[in-house]
Amino acid sequence: MPLPSGILSLFTLPLGRLVLRSVLAEPFVPANRPQKKTLPPPSPPSPPPPAPPTATTDTAAAVDNVEDEEDEDEDESVDSFFSRRFGDAFARTLGSALVHGIYAADSRQLSLRAAFPQLRASETRGKGSVIWGELGPPAWFATNTNTNTNTTESQQEVEAVGVEWETRLRRTAALFSFREGMETLVRGLVEALHGFPNVVLRSGTAVRGIGMIDTAGGGGGDDGDDHCSFRIYLNAEDGKGEGVPLRATHLISALPLPVLDSILQQPPAGGAEAAAGASTTHPSLPHLRTNPHSSVTVLNLVFPTSPPNKNDNSTGEQPTPASTPLHPPGFGYLIPRPEHGYPEPGREGEHEHEHEGEPGLGLLGVVFDTASLPEQDHDGENDAAGFTKMTAMLGGPYPCPNARDSSSSDAQLVAAVVRRISSQLGHALPPPVHYAVHRNAESIPTYLVGHTARMGQLGRALRERWSGRMKVVGAGVGGVSVADCVKAGRQAAFEVADIMV
Repeated sequence: MPLPSGILSLFTLPLGRLVLRSVLAEPFVPANRPQKKTLPPPSPPSPPPPAPPTATTDTAAAVDNVEDEEDEDEDESVDSFFSRRFGDAFARTLGSALVHGIYAADSRQLSLRAAFPQLRASETRGKGSVIWGELGPPAWFATNTNTNTNTTESQQEVEAVGVEWETRLRRTAALFSFREGMETLVRGLVEALHGFPNVVLRSGTAVRGIGMIDTAGGGGGDDGDDHCSFRIYLNAEDGKGEGVPLRATHLISALPLPVLDSILQQPPAGGAEAAAGASTTHPSLPHLRTNPHSSVTVLNLVFPTSPPNKNDNSTGEQPTPASTPLHPPGFGYLIPRPEHGYPEPGREGEHEHEHEGEPGLGLLGVVFDTASLPEQDHDGENDAAGFTKMTAMLGGPYPCPNARDSSSSDAQLVAAVVRRISSQLGHALPPPVHYAVHRNAESIPTYLVGHTARMGQLGRALRERWSGRMKVVGAGVGGVSVADCVKAGRQAAFEVADIMV
């Protein structure tokens, strides 16, 4: 299918016509949000069933109040939402592709409230219509109200981050990058933290366990400091045995939730407890292992812009003339879920002929890096205008590439992906002059339906079991993007600072 590359594509290409038809018809679709489930009347008490052996937290985590149950009932999958408001074809083609690009997940599993709360808010504002709630008069009044309400908060954020950051990045930039890659952000943070005399960084040190001091029992520590609420048990610096436990009044965890759960489920050995000189408890937290994680393989490809060798046409496509760009203008393209569904492990190639996309390779989408971030390739000294960069994403809801054939090399994988991209673009790409393959195992959490309600229960457990002194942030909680994680970390830091002042 040809890729849309302009306004006219909405009228001439099948995909564009599908979008127009679905969007224009949506305001006339009656409100059809699923109703809350009516709770049955209370029944006589009966003996509770035994807890399942697979539970990862204590039994208190399984007791949800009525409010939590109603919140979870109100949630639905992204695919369900798009299907009932825009139609099944729109949901499979556009909805699944959107989820592939952000979460590398199956839109039929992803929670709408967690992943795209603004769509649900627009539906509510438009009294059932997403388009009316987003573009109609209800959206105009909502914008004015939100602007007035958030003025003080916005001013505080500007003061915190600086006027230049607010103006250049938050208000005028839809996308930004670092010339030396995302590692620039990490290096900058480390360098800044090293400049504070009251900050100690311990890199390459594994956390063995986390305990909370039972201050009620008088176990405030060997120095009588009742404010040290936590003991954090680390590996020794040489990697052998246990190191000296750290003491802290507050704790912020940005670990992947399953990793945090493993730490909480493994209290340190008795020696560390005795050395701590205090009565320490190890309360668990609910829902840390509920969500699955997607594994994504990322291929960075660099192509020469000169035409390929006329004698080399291994892809079977027509070679690209010297005056023809390697790709159409735009950010890139995403590939929807195939009509027959995702292949089962070990059966990836059965439907290869049905769709030119995912099965076999599990290609989710391609980003045209040179078009989306051209400034990154031009620094005035080393001009990279003679090259075209692309990034291909594979995996997610598909079986991991080469998972069943470990002998396949990176070069073979790159060659197969280049052939697939060539087929989708309609012309042969030249062999890449450089490539890099990154296999990111279980790197992106998939927020299952009910995630928002479960995170509310997690927050309540942190307040009740950990006295509100521990905060859990990160991609597994409230957003998978870098911006989401930075925002959550800043908010947690400000909250802890307010308590300590």
